[in-house]
This record gives sequence, structure tokens and C-alpha cells, in this order.
Amino acid sequence: MKKMKEIRTFLVENGGFLKQANGILLQNISSSSSSSLNEKSDHVKGAILDILLQLAIAQNLKWNQNDLKELIKALETISHSDKKEYEDDSYEGKAKQLLPLLQLKISAQSQEQAQIVHCDECNRLREQLRRSEELRMKAEDELKKLRDSTAHSKPQQFMCPSCETRCEELISCLKCNKDRCRKCQVPCQGVKNYYVQSAVFNARRVLRAAVLIV
Repeated sequence: MKKMKEIRTFLVENGGFLKQANGILLQNISSSSSSSLNEKSDHVKGAILDILLQLAIAQNLKWNQNDLKELIKALETISHSDKKEYEDDSYEGKAKQLLPLLQLKISAQSQEQAQIVHCDECNRLREQLRRSEELRMKAEDELKKLRDSTAHSKPQQFMCPSCETRCEELISCLKCNKDRCRKCQVPCQGVKNYYVQSAVFNARRVLRAAVLIV
């Protein structure tokens, strides 16, 4: 059974048999030829059509598309000959029976081929989308790394509330708890009062000590 399937596959996929069959079916015998020669030619054509009919009935066979089209043209030529009525066992009658089977076969194979092409295109677009998504994620990751690197390399900036200039560090006043920059030359009012009160207190203490000594 497996060997027979291989033979059938070879006959329909290999262009040699179908081309030979097409040439035999289109071979014309002159009217001056003997009746025995005409009969022999019809017998050969009938045998070829019997083989093709068995191949057309078989399932899961992939026919050569180009040779199948040529064979259908040959069968159409035979079916539309001058004879209006054919006997079923004549090669013209067999050609008429075989024609719709092969037409259905080529239509089914064309649809299947279109689906395969469509699936291939879908797979190609899906792969292209996947690669684009990978590139996008990679670009976002690189941008995030660049931003993090820039943030760490640049010192943090603060705004001094006293002189309203940007500085790298703010110092909190121990007296008034206000923030000011290290380079700010304008101390807050709390710092001033603290220094003045300290100076007055120290002066009074010195005078009191002097009076006691005297």
C-alpha cells in the first residue's frame, strides 16, 4: 500500500507522466489512417484516462499545478469536439467524466496554496512585530540606564531661601531652624540676635567680676 502511494505521488508530482499523458491525449490521427490504427490510438487514450481517473479519486495527492492546468485544457478540447454524445467507455466520455474532478482538484489546491501563503505572511508579520517589540524594550531600558547614570553624576541642586541662589548643600540654623546655603553672607535675624545677646551677657559677667574684686 505504501509503495502504491509512492507511485501515485510520483506520477502526479513529477511532470514527466502528466506531460506525456497530455501529449497522447492531444495526438490526432489523420482520417486517412486505417481503422485499426485509430482504434489503437483510442484504446491508448482510454487507458491513460483510466489511470488519471484513479489518480484523481485518490486522496492527499499534490498535483503539479502547471501540468495539471495543461491537462485540463486538453480534456476541455476533447470534451468539446464535434461529437455531441459520447459513450461512457469511450475516451471522450472518460475525458468528460475526468474534467470536473481535475477542475475541483486544481481549485482546492489553489485555495490551499493561498492559505499557506497567507499563513507565511502572518508568521512573517508576527516575527517582525516581535522583533520590533524587543527593540523597543531594549531602547527603553537603555534610556532608563542613561537617565539613572546622569542623575548620579550631577550633584543635587537646592534653592537657598535667604539669597535665592542654587547651591549643593543647605545648612540648618541652630537658632531659628531655617535652612540657608553655606556660602550665604546674609545670616538670618535669629542668628544675629543670638550673637548680640551672647556678647551683652559676656560683658555683664566681666563687669560683675571686676566689681567684686575691687
